[in-house]
Amino acid sequence: MNGRGLSAAMIQKKIVSLRTAWNWAVKMGLLSGRFPNDGLRFPKTDEKPPFMTREEIERPIAAGGLRPYQIRELWDALFLTLPEIEGLLAHIRQHGTLPWVYPMVCSAAHTGARPSELLRVRISDVDFEGKAVLIHERWHTALVRTGRDVALTAGAIAPGTAIGA
Repeated sequence: MNGRGLSAAMIQKKIVSLRTAWNWAVKMGLLSGRFPNDGLRFPKTDEKPPFMTREEIERPIAAGGLRPYQIRELWDALFLTLPEIEGLLAHIRQHGTLPWVYPMVCSAAHTGARPSELLRVRISDVDFEGKAVLIHERWHTALVRTGRDVALTAGAIAPGTAIGA
Protein backbone atom coordinates (compact mmCIF):
# COMPACT_ATOMS: atom_id res chain seq x y z
CA MET A 1 0.00 0.00 0.00
CA ASN A 2 1.04 3.59 -0.47
CA GLY A 3 -0.10 4.80 2.94
CA ARG A 4 -3.43 6.10 1.63
CA GLY A 5 -5.39 2.89 1.16
CA LEU A 6 -6.75 1.86 -2.22
CA SER A 7 -6.75 4.56 -4.87
CA ALA A 8 -9.81 5.36 -6.96
CA ALA A 9 -7.89 4.30 -10.06
CA MET A 10 -7.11 0.89 -8.54
CA ILE A 11 -10.73 0.38 -7.50
CA GLN A 12 -11.89 1.26 -11.02
CA LYS A 13 -9.40 -1.20 -12.55
CA LYS A 14 -10.66 -3.97 -10.28
CA ILE A 15 -14.28 -3.17 -11.17
CA VAL A 16 -13.40 -3.34 -14.88
CA SER A 17 -11.76 -6.74 -14.34
CA LEU A 18 -14.78 -7.99 -12.43
CA ARG A 19 -17.16 -6.66 -15.11
CA THR A 20 -15.10 -8.36 -17.83
CA ALA A 21 -15.29 -11.68 -15.98
CA TRP A 22 -19.04 -11.15 -15.37
CA ASN A 23 -19.70 -10.46 -19.07
CA TRP A 24 -17.69 -13.56 -20.06
CA ALA A 25 -19.71 -15.65 -17.61
CA VAL A 26 -22.96 -14.29 -19.10
CA LYS A 27 -21.79 -15.26 -22.62
CA MET A 28 -20.91 -18.74 -21.36
CA GLY A 29 -24.33 -19.14 -19.74
CA LEU A 30 -22.93 -19.26 -16.22
CA LEU A 31 -24.62 -16.01 -15.13
CA SER A 32 -27.52 -13.92 -16.33
CA GLY A 33 -28.26 -10.22 -16.26
CA ARG A 34 -26.23 -7.06 -16.53
CA PHE A 35 -23.24 -6.34 -14.34
CA PRO A 36 -24.57 -4.55 -11.23
CA ASN A 37 -22.55 -1.35 -11.41
CA ASP A 38 -25.38 1.18 -11.40
CA GLY A 39 -24.84 3.80 -8.74
CA LEU A 40 -21.16 3.12 -8.13
CA ARG A 41 -19.33 6.28 -7.07
CA PHE A 42 -15.57 6.56 -6.85
CA PRO A 43 -13.61 8.89 -4.58
CA LYS A 44 -11.98 11.94 -6.13
CA THR A 45 -8.29 11.69 -6.86
CA ASP A 46 -5.62 14.32 -6.42
CA GLU A 47 -3.90 15.77 -9.43
CA LYS A 48 -0.34 14.53 -9.91
CA PRO A 49 2.35 17.12 -9.23
CA PRO A 50 3.97 18.72 -12.29
CA PHE A 51 7.42 17.60 -13.38
CA MET A 52 10.10 19.25 -11.24
CA THR A 53 13.86 19.38 -10.96
CA ARG A 54 15.70 17.84 -8.01
CA GLU A 55 16.04 21.24 -6.34
CA GLU A 56 12.32 21.97 -6.73
CA ILE A 57 11.49 18.63 -5.08
CA GLU A 58 13.98 18.96 -2.26
CA ARG A 59 12.62 22.36 -1.08
CA PRO A 60 9.15 21.17 0.08
CA ILE A 61 10.67 17.99 1.51
CA ALA A 62 13.15 20.05 3.55
CA ALA A 63 10.30 22.30 4.75
CA GLY A 64 8.74 19.22 6.35
CA GLY A 65 5.16 18.22 7.03
CA LEU A 66 4.83 15.82 4.10
CA ARG A 67 3.68 12.25 4.49
CA PRO A 68 5.81 9.46 2.99
CA TYR A 69 3.38 8.92 0.09
CA GLN A 70 3.52 12.66 -0.73
CA ILE A 71 7.31 12.52 -0.85
CA ARG A 72 7.14 9.48 -3.17
CA GLU A 73 4.72 11.36 -5.45
CA LEU A 74 7.16 14.28 -5.64
CA TRP A 75 10.03 11.98 -6.60
CA ASP A 76 7.80 10.36 -9.24
CA ALA A 77 7.63 13.81 -10.85
CA LEU A 78 11.42 14.19 -11.09
CA PHE A 79 12.64 15.84 -14.29
CA LEU A 80 16.35 15.39 -14.84
CA THR A 81 18.39 18.27 -16.25
CA LEU A 82 20.69 17.59 -19.22
CA PRO A 83 23.83 17.38 -17.03
CA GLU A 84 22.01 14.97 -14.68
CA ILE A 85 20.96 12.78 -17.63
CA GLU A 86 24.53 12.76 -18.91
CA GLY A 87 25.78 11.83 -15.43
CA LEU A 88 23.22 9.03 -15.19
CA LEU A 89 24.21 7.68 -18.61
CA ALA A 90 27.91 7.81 -17.70
CA HIS A 91 27.20 5.92 -14.46
CA ILE A 92 25.16 3.25 -16.25
CA ARG A 93 27.79 2.90 -18.97
CA GLN A 94 30.53 2.39 -16.38
CA HIS A 95 28.63 0.22 -13.89
CA GLY A 96 25.98 -1.58 -15.95
CA THR A 97 26.25 -5.34 -15.60
CA LEU A 98 24.08 -6.41 -18.53
CA PRO A 99 25.16 -5.48 -22.07
CA TRP A 100 21.71 -4.24 -23.16
CA VAL A 101 21.02 -1.85 -20.25
CA TYR A 102 23.16 1.08 -21.40
CA PRO A 103 21.93 1.07 -25.03
CA MET A 104 18.32 0.84 -23.83
CA VAL A 105 18.60 3.70 -21.31
CA CYS A 106 20.66 5.77 -23.75
CA SER A 107 18.02 5.27 -26.47
CA ALA A 108 15.24 6.26 -24.07
CA ALA A 109 17.15 9.36 -22.97
CA HIS A 110 17.85 10.47 -26.53
CA THR A 111 14.45 9.70 -28.07
CA GLY A 112 11.95 10.03 -25.22
CA ALA A 113 10.56 6.62 -26.18
CA ARG A 114 9.19 4.29 -23.54
CA PRO A 115 11.02 1.01 -22.91
CA SER A 116 8.10 -0.96 -24.37
CA GLU A 117 8.30 1.16 -27.53
CA LEU A 118 12.06 0.63 -27.81
CA LEU A 119 11.59 -3.13 -27.56
CA ARG A 120 9.44 -2.98 -30.72
CA VAL A 121 12.04 -1.09 -32.79
CA ARG A 122 13.42 -3.19 -35.65
CA ILE A 123 16.71 -2.61 -37.46
CA SER A 124 14.74 -1.49 -40.51
CA ASP A 125 13.09 1.23 -38.37
CA VAL A 126 16.40 3.02 -37.77
CA ASP A 127 17.51 5.49 -40.45
CA PHE A 128 21.02 6.61 -39.51
CA GLU A 129 21.42 8.63 -42.70
CA GLY A 130 18.15 10.50 -42.12
CA LYS A 131 18.85 10.59 -38.37
CA ALA A 132 15.43 9.24 -37.37
CA VAL A 133 13.85 6.15 -35.85
CA LEU A 134 10.30 4.90 -36.32
CA ILE A 135 8.69 4.27 -32.93
CA HIS A 136 5.75 1.88 -33.16
CA GLU A 137 2.86 2.93 -30.94
CA ARG A 138 0.94 0.11 -29.39
CA TRP A 139 -2.17 1.73 -27.92
CA HIS A 140 -2.73 4.74 -30.21
CA THR A 141 -5.67 3.08 -31.94
CA ALA A 142 -7.03 -0.43 -31.71
CA LEU A 143 -7.51 -1.04 -35.44
CA VAL A 144 -4.51 0.62 -37.09
CA ARG A 145 -0.80 0.13 -36.42
CA THR A 146 0.68 3.57 -35.96
CA GLY A 147 4.11 4.99 -35.42
CA ARG A 148 5.96 8.23 -35.09
CA ASP A 149 9.33 9.33 -36.43
CA VAL A 150 11.70 10.51 -33.73
CA ALA A 151 14.87 12.44 -34.52
CA LEU A 152 18.08 10.74 -33.51
CA THR A 153 20.47 12.99 -31.61
CA ALA A 154 24.22 12.65 -31.98
CA GLY A 155 24.25 10.81 -28.63
CA ALA A 156 21.76 8.23 -29.89
CA ILE A 157 23.88 7.62 -32.98
CA ALA A 158 27.24 7.73 -31.19
CA PRO A 159 26.69 6.91 -27.49
CA GLY A 160 28.77 9.02 -25.20
CA THR A 161 28.04 12.22 -27.10
CA ALA A 162 26.37 14.95 -25.04
CA ILE A 163 22.56 15.11 -25.00
CA GLY A 164 22.39 18.59 -26.51
CA ALA A 165 24.78 17.70 -29.36
